[in-house]
Amino acid sequence: MSNKSLSRVALAAALLLGATGAVQAQSVASQLAATGADNTRLVLAGNGAYVASRLVDANVPTSPFSGVVSVRTVFDAGTSAAAAYICSGALISPWHVLTAAHCVDKADDGKGMNLSGGVDTLAVNFNFNNPTSNLAGTTRIAAQAYRMNDAYMGFNVCPDGTSGCLNDDLAIITLSEKAPTAAKIYGIYNGAPQEGELITMVGYGTSGTGQVGHVSGTANYYVKKVAKNTADLYDLDDEQGFAAGAAEVWYADFDGVDYRGQRQDTWRQLGLSNVGYLPTGVEGNIGGGDSGGPSFIQRNGQWMLFGNNTFGGNWPDQVSGTYGTYFGGMVLSAYGDFIQSSTLGMAQMVPEPETYALMLAGLGLVGMLARRRAPR
Repeated sequence: MSNKSLSRVALAAALLLGATGAVQAQSVASQLAATGADNTRLVLAGNGAYVASRLVDANVPTSPFSGVVSVRTVFDAGTSAAAAYICSGALISPWHVLTAAHCVDKADDGKGMNLSGGVDTLAVNFNFNNPTSNLAGTTRIAAQAYRMNDAYMGFNVCPDGTSGCLNDDLAIITLSEKAPTAAKIYGIYNGAPQEGELITMVGYGTSGTGQVGHVSGTANYYVKKVAKNTADLYDLDDEQGFAAGAAEVWYADFDGVDYRGQRQDTWRQLGLSNVGYLPTGVEGNIGGGDSGGPSFIQRNGQWMLFGNNTFGGNWPDQVSGTYGTYFGGMVLSAYGDFIQSSTLGMAQMVPEPETYALMLAGLGLVGMLARRRAPR
């Protein structure tokens, strides 16, 4: 590790850890920013093929990720200023897709895009029957409407207008027609998040490697990528000063041996987590264009939505997407009321296994419903 990296780690450790070693009541994002880290919203576009084949989903109906979609946003449609952007999302009812609020928020002010009169346009691409990964095999459905989380004030904006709050970055798109029946619909995991939660991230964003970082031009509306990591750190409710409430934001780091041959394990180096790293070729990062995409966990053989993916971060001495950088998103169990009210109860909120068993026993039931931005 270079001297610059060592000074970053030492400074971050001093800021992040109190005398007892406990994280102070302040967001992880704001504390990392105080050490020079930069939090970025992961919205990007491009068209390339710098993707390891083992990371690419087959885009067939039998894939567990057939309900993971790309989201195409066009601001200022029909004008010389028109620009299209790519995000990701997940189908949570026959009519609704969950994504990130900043994907539909052009000015980062929490006001959102204007769909009336074709001023802006929004559409969802289903790639469940698209093994050739191009427009010909894609089902594209325009958005009828969308709703951002009511508490979302803009990317990295706190309730008082200051920065350092990555919370509440959720939006739900209402489709103009019913989703194809072959696309899987996902339930929301309602259990409390744990340190070291194994997650599987899926999205259409930028590719790259831990040694070279993100490679520009590699996000693609039709190429769906899959990687794993662990959610190690969490922020509590920003409206309660990060001192109380449910865990709303998850953080992961990208562990591995960098181009200098040095092991990078950021949370362990900062003394924040002792969760081990996954094997090389298994552990992954997210990139521009992955915003709004799902992070899954598996429970009782089901793929369930643990979170969505919304941001990445790195220090000035790091290249975006390399080993030692960090990223994360929203913990969906904290937003059950918003999700259910936005979908009129159509989204599935699936309890954690212990709760599920108690409900069956108590009720006598035999079953249960189960930022970075660039033009495209």
